Amino acid sequence: MGKYNQQNEAFKFIKDFIPMDTIGDEFVIFGDISSLPIFDYPRKTNAIVFAVCLKGTAEISINLKRITLRENILMVTSPEQIVQFINKSDDLSVRCFAMAQNFIEGNINAFQNIVPLILYVINNPCTSLNKEEMSTLLEYHSFLWKKIRAENSPYKKEIVKGLIQALFHEVMTIFQKHQPLERIKKSRKEELFEMFLNEILLNYNRNRSVTFYANKLCLTSKHLSSAIKEVTGKSASEWIDSYVILAAKAMLKTPNKTIQQIADELNFSNQSFFGKYFKDHTGMSPSQYKAS
Repeated sequence: MGKYNQQNEAFKFIKDFIPMDTIGDEFVIFGDISSLPIFDYPRKTNAIVFAVCLKGTAEISINLKRITLRENILMVTSPEQIVQFINKSDDLSVRCFAMAQNFIEGNINAFQNIVPLILYVINNPCTSLNKEEMSTLLEYHSFLWKKIRAENSPYKKEIVKGLIQALFHEVMTIFQKHQPLERIKKSRKEELFEMFLNEILLNYNRNRSVTFYANKLCLTSKHLSSAIKEVTGKSASEWIDSYVILAAKAMLKTPNKTIQQIADELNFSNQSFFGKYFKDHTGMSPSQYKAS
Protein backbone atom coordinates (compact mmCIF):
# COMPACT_ATOMS: atom_id res chain seq x y z
CA MET A 1 0.00 0.00 0.00
CA GLY A 2 1.37 3.47 -0.93
CA LYS A 3 2.01 6.23 1.57
CA TYR A 4 -0.99 8.23 0.39
CA ASN A 5 -3.35 5.32 1.01
CA GLN A 6 -1.74 4.60 4.37
CA GLN A 7 -2.59 8.14 5.49
CA ASN A 8 -6.22 7.63 4.44
CA GLU A 9 -6.44 4.38 6.39
CA ALA A 10 -4.88 5.92 9.51
CA PHE A 11 -7.49 8.68 9.67
CA LYS A 12 -10.32 6.23 8.94
CA PHE A 13 -9.23 4.12 11.91
CA ILE A 14 -9.36 7.10 14.26
CA LYS A 15 -12.69 8.29 12.82
CA ASP A 16 -14.33 5.09 14.05
CA PHE A 17 -13.79 6.14 17.67
CA ILE A 18 -13.76 9.91 18.12
CA PRO A 19 -15.61 12.98 16.77
CA MET A 20 -13.68 14.73 14.04
CA ASP A 21 -13.96 16.90 10.96
CA THR A 22 -11.74 16.70 7.89
CA ILE A 23 -10.79 18.28 4.62
CA GLY A 24 -10.48 15.18 2.49
CA ASP A 25 -7.90 12.94 4.12
CA GLU A 26 -5.33 15.71 4.43
CA PHE A 27 -6.28 17.65 7.58
CA VAL A 28 -8.13 16.33 10.61
CA ILE A 29 -9.33 18.19 13.69
CA PHE A 30 -10.55 16.24 16.72
CA GLY A 31 -13.14 17.26 19.27
CA ASP A 32 -11.57 15.16 22.03
CA ILE A 33 -9.45 12.01 21.92
CA SER A 34 -10.55 10.76 25.35
CA SER A 35 -12.63 8.01 23.71
CA LEU A 36 -9.71 6.72 21.62
CA PRO A 37 -9.13 3.08 22.59
CA ILE A 38 -5.89 1.80 24.08
CA PHE A 39 -3.67 0.45 21.27
CA ASP A 40 -2.61 -3.17 21.76
CA TYR A 41 0.44 -2.55 19.57
CA PRO A 42 2.46 0.46 18.29
CA ARG A 43 1.35 2.13 15.06
CA LYS A 44 3.40 4.18 12.61
CA THR A 45 2.05 7.69 12.09
CA ASN A 46 1.93 9.32 8.67
CA ALA A 47 0.98 12.75 9.92
CA ILE A 48 2.07 15.70 12.01
CA VAL A 49 -0.06 15.79 15.17
CA PHE A 50 -0.50 18.59 17.71
CA ALA A 51 -2.20 17.47 20.94
CA VAL A 52 -3.18 19.92 23.71
CA CYS A 53 -4.09 18.37 27.07
CA LEU A 54 -6.77 20.22 29.04
CA LYS A 55 -6.99 17.79 31.97
CA GLY A 56 -6.23 14.24 33.02
CA THR A 57 -3.26 12.11 31.98
CA ALA A 58 -2.30 9.64 29.28
CA GLU A 59 0.64 7.29 28.92
CA ILE A 60 1.95 7.34 25.37
CA SER A 61 4.93 5.65 23.76
CA ILE A 62 6.73 7.51 20.94
CA ASN A 63 9.44 5.54 19.19
CA LEU A 64 9.30 3.11 22.13
CA LYS A 65 9.98 5.89 24.67
CA ARG A 66 7.22 6.44 27.24
CA ILE A 67 5.96 9.93 28.01
CA THR A 68 3.12 11.23 30.19
CA LEU A 69 0.69 13.69 28.64
CA ARG A 70 -0.87 15.82 31.36
CA GLU A 71 -2.74 19.09 31.91
CA ASN A 72 -1.30 22.16 30.13
CA ILE A 73 1.08 20.09 27.99
CA LEU A 74 1.47 20.38 24.21
CA MET A 75 2.64 17.21 22.48
CA VAL A 76 3.84 17.11 18.86
CA THR A 77 4.45 13.93 16.88
CA SER A 78 6.02 13.90 13.44
CA PRO A 79 5.59 11.61 10.42
CA GLU A 80 7.15 8.14 10.52
CA GLN A 81 7.22 7.98 14.32
CA ILE A 82 5.94 4.85 16.07
CA VAL A 83 3.17 5.75 18.53
CA GLN A 84 1.22 3.68 21.06
CA PHE A 85 -1.63 4.93 23.26
CA ILE A 86 -0.96 2.84 26.40
CA ASN A 87 -3.13 4.16 29.23
CA LYS A 88 -5.32 7.11 30.20
CA SER A 89 -7.19 8.58 33.16
CA ASP A 90 -10.99 8.70 33.20
CA ASP A 91 -11.00 12.51 33.10
CA LEU A 92 -8.65 12.84 30.11
CA SER A 93 -9.51 15.73 27.80
CA VAL A 94 -7.32 16.52 24.78
CA ARG A 95 -7.78 18.64 21.66
CA CYS A 96 -5.92 17.54 18.53
CA PHE A 97 -4.96 18.65 15.03
CA ALA A 98 -3.48 16.18 12.53
CA MET A 99 -2.01 17.03 9.12
CA ALA A 100 -1.13 14.33 6.60
CA GLN A 101 2.09 14.99 4.69
CA ASN A 102 0.19 15.57 1.45
CA PHE A 103 -1.78 18.41 3.10
CA ILE A 104 1.19 20.75 2.71
CA GLU A 105 2.27 19.51 -0.71
CA GLY A 106 0.76 22.45 -2.58
CA ASN A 107 2.70 25.03 -0.60
CA ILE A 108 6.05 23.42 0.15
CA ASN A 109 8.02 26.66 0.45
CA ALA A 110 5.72 28.03 3.15
CA PHE A 111 6.48 25.06 5.40
CA GLN A 112 10.24 24.79 4.89
CA ASN A 113 10.96 26.60 8.13
CA ILE A 114 9.24 23.92 10.23
CA VAL A 115 12.23 21.62 9.67
CA PRO A 116 13.97 22.73 12.91
CA LEU A 117 10.75 22.05 14.84
CA ILE A 118 10.33 18.57 13.36
CA LEU A 119 13.97 17.76 14.07
CA TYR A 120 13.67 18.97 17.66
CA VAL A 121 10.39 17.22 18.54
CA ILE A 122 11.68 13.84 17.38
CA ASN A 123 13.46 13.67 20.76
CA ASN A 124 11.51 16.36 22.65
CA PRO A 125 7.81 15.89 21.83
CA CYS A 126 6.33 17.78 24.80
CA THR A 127 6.43 21.28 26.23
CA SER A 128 4.38 23.04 28.92
CA LEU A 129 1.87 25.78 28.17
CA ASN A 130 1.07 28.87 30.19
CA LYS A 131 -2.48 30.21 30.42
CA GLU A 132 -2.10 32.57 27.44
CA GLU A 133 -0.55 29.90 25.20
CA MET A 134 -3.24 27.39 26.09
CA SER A 135 -5.92 29.95 25.29
CA THR A 136 -4.28 30.76 21.93
CA LEU A 137 -4.11 27.13 20.80
CA LEU A 138 -7.70 26.46 21.85
CA GLU A 139 -8.78 29.52 19.88
CA TYR A 140 -7.05 28.07 16.80
CA HIS A 141 -8.84 24.78 17.42
CA SER A 142 -12.23 26.45 17.69
CA PHE A 143 -11.70 28.70 14.68
CA LEU A 144 -10.34 25.94 12.45
CA TRP A 145 -13.26 23.69 13.30
CA LYS A 146 -15.67 26.52 12.51
CA LYS A 147 -14.04 27.15 9.13
CA ILE A 148 -13.95 23.45 8.21
CA ARG A 149 -17.66 23.13 8.96
CA ALA A 150 -18.54 26.29 7.04
CA GLU A 151 -20.88 25.64 4.13
CA ASN A 152 -20.81 27.40 0.76
CA SER A 153 -17.20 28.49 1.24
CA PRO A 154 -15.40 28.18 -2.12
CA TYR A 155 -12.03 29.01 -0.54
CA LYS A 156 -12.37 26.77 2.52
CA LYS A 157 -9.23 24.76 1.85
CA GLU A 158 -7.14 27.87 1.19
CA ILE A 159 -8.42 29.52 4.40
CA VAL A 160 -7.67 26.41 6.47
CA LYS A 161 -4.21 26.06 4.95
CA GLY A 162 -3.43 29.67 5.87
CA LEU A 163 -4.58 29.06 9.44
CA ILE A 164 -2.45 25.92 9.64
CA GLN A 165 0.63 27.88 8.55
CA ALA A 166 -0.09 30.37 11.32
CA LEU A 167 -0.60 27.52 13.81
CA PHE A 168 2.79 26.03 12.92
CA HIS A 169 4.44 29.36 13.68
CA GLU A 170 2.57 29.65 16.99
CA VAL A 171 3.82 26.20 18.00
CA MET A 172 7.38 27.02 16.93
CA THR A 173 7.21 30.19 19.03
CA ILE A 174 6.07 28.21 22.09
CA PHE A 175 8.88 25.66 21.76
CA GLN A 176 11.49 28.36 21.17
CA LYS A 177 10.31 30.35 24.18
CA HIS A 178 10.21 27.44 26.61
CA GLN A 179 13.11 25.43 25.25
CA PRO A 180 14.94 27.79 22.85
CA LEU A 181 15.95 25.83 19.78
CA GLU A 182 18.77 28.16 18.86
CA ARG A 183 20.40 27.81 22.29
CA ILE A 184 20.34 24.04 22.45
CA LYS A 185 23.67 22.58 21.44
CA LYS A 186 23.09 20.29 18.48
CA SER A 187 25.01 17.14 17.92
CA ARG A 188 27.17 16.88 14.83
CA LYS A 189 24.68 14.42 13.34
CA GLU A 190 21.76 16.80 13.94
CA GLU A 191 23.67 19.61 12.25
CA LEU A 192 24.43 17.25 9.38
CA PHE A 193 20.74 16.43 9.02
CA GLU A 194 19.85 20.12 8.72
CA MET A 195 22.56 20.64 6.10
CA PHE A 196 21.33 17.56 4.26
CA LEU A 197 17.74 18.85 4.19
CA ASN A 198 18.94 22.21 2.93
CA GLU A 199 20.76 20.50 0.07
CA ILE A 200 17.63 18.51 -0.76
CA LEU A 201 15.58 21.71 -0.93
CA LEU A 202 18.11 23.15 -3.37
CA ASN A 203 18.60 20.05 -5.52
CA TYR A 204 15.68 17.58 -5.25
CA ASN A 205 14.48 18.55 -8.72
CA ARG A 206 17.90 17.79 -10.18
CA ASN A 207 19.27 14.77 -8.38
CA ARG A 208 17.87 11.87 -6.32
CA SER A 209 21.15 10.09 -5.58
CA VAL A 210 22.40 9.72 -2.00
CA THR A 211 25.92 9.81 -3.42
CA PHE A 212 25.27 13.26 -4.89
CA TYR A 213 24.27 14.68 -1.50
CA ALA A 214 27.10 12.90 0.30
CA ASN A 215 29.57 14.51 -2.11
CA LYS A 216 27.96 17.91 -1.49
CA LEU A 217 28.62 17.45 2.21
CA CYS A 218 32.09 15.94 1.68
CA LEU A 219 31.04 12.61 3.17
CA THR A 220 30.78 9.02 2.04
CA SER A 221 27.31 7.73 1.21
CA LYS A 222 27.60 5.19 4.00
CA HIS A 223 28.44 7.85 6.60
CA LEU A 224 25.61 10.12 5.48
CA SER A 225 23.04 7.33 5.40
CA SER A 226 24.05 6.05 8.84
CA ALA A 227 23.90 9.51 10.44
CA ILE A 228 20.52 10.44 8.95
CA LYS A 229 19.00 7.10 9.95
CA GLU A 230 20.26 7.47 13.52
CA VAL A 231 18.89 11.00 13.95
CA THR A 232 15.51 10.63 12.21
CA GLY A 233 14.70 6.94 11.86
CA LYS A 234 14.37 7.46 8.10
CA SER A 235 17.05 6.73 5.55
CA ALA A 236 18.67 9.45 3.44
CA SER A 237 17.00 8.05 0.32
CA GLU A 238 13.57 8.17 2.03
CA TRP A 239 14.06 11.87 2.83
CA ILE A 240 15.05 12.58 -0.79
CA ASP A 241 12.09 10.63 -2.13
CA SER A 242 9.65 12.40 0.21
CA TYR A 243 10.59 15.82 -1.17
CA VAL A 244 10.46 14.63 -4.78
CA ILE A 245 7.02 13.11 -4.24
CA LEU A 246 5.71 16.24 -2.50
CA ALA A 247 6.88 18.36 -5.42
CA ALA A 248 5.45 15.92 -7.95
CA LYS A 249 2.05 15.90 -6.24
CA ALA A 250 1.97 19.69 -6.10
CA MET A 251 2.78 19.95 -9.81
CA LEU A 252 0.27 17.25 -10.75
CA LYS A 253 -2.44 19.44 -9.24
CA THR A 254 -1.25 22.45 -11.26
CA PRO A 255 -3.65 23.15 -14.16
CA ASN A 256 -2.30 22.82 -17.70
CA LYS A 257 0.95 21.13 -16.60
CA THR A 258 1.43 17.80 -18.37
CA ILE A 259 2.94 14.69 -16.84
CA GLN A 260 5.75 14.87 -19.38
CA GLN A 261 6.53 18.44 -18.30
CA ILE A 262 6.62 17.36 -14.66
CA ALA A 263 8.92 14.44 -15.47
CA ASP A 264 11.24 16.87 -17.26
CA GLU A 265 11.18 19.43 -14.43
CA LEU A 266 12.06 16.75 -11.88
CA ASN A 267 14.86 15.47 -14.11
CA PHE A 268 13.48 12.01 -14.89
CA SER A 269 14.89 10.43 -18.03
CA ASN A 270 11.40 9.85 -19.42
CA GLN A 271 7.72 9.90 -18.49
CA SER A 272 7.58 6.13 -18.04
CA PHE A 273 10.33 6.13 -15.42
CA PHE A 274 8.65 9.00 -13.58
CA GLY A 275 5.35 7.12 -13.62
CA LYS A 276 6.91 4.01 -12.11
CA TYR A 277 8.74 6.02 -9.45
CA PHE A 278 5.57 7.90 -8.50
CA LYS A 279 3.44 4.76 -8.30
CA ASP A 280 6.04 2.90 -6.24
CA HIS A 281 5.86 5.65 -3.61
CA THR A 282 2.15 6.52 -3.65
CA GLY A 283 0.29 3.47 -4.93
CA MET A 284 -1.20 5.62 -7.71
CA SER A 285 -0.09 6.50 -11.21
CA PRO A 286 0.51 10.19 -11.95
CA SER A 287 -2.60 10.32 -14.12
CA GLN A 288 -4.72 8.75 -11.37
CA TYR A 289 -3.42 11.24 -8.83
CA LYS A 290 -3.92 14.16 -11.21
CA ALA A 291 -7.57 13.14 -11.71
CA SER A 292 -8.26 12.51 -8.00
